Amino acid sequence: MFKNKRKKFKYNQKYFVCEKCGKTDDEVDSNYLLFGYKLCKSCKLVETIFPIF
Repeated sequence: MFKNKRKKFKYNQKYFVCEKCGKTDDEVDSNYLLFGYKLCKSCKLVETIFPIF
């Protein structure tokens, strides 16, 4: 039973890394589920204000 939890945690660990800046944040997973982008809170704000860059 413990082995399955460890594998699941390692699998989810890669979803907490932002695509742009590489920061690890819990917000990345929720943004990925809601919007389809793996962005942290600050990168999401920048993308919202300046969508061209």
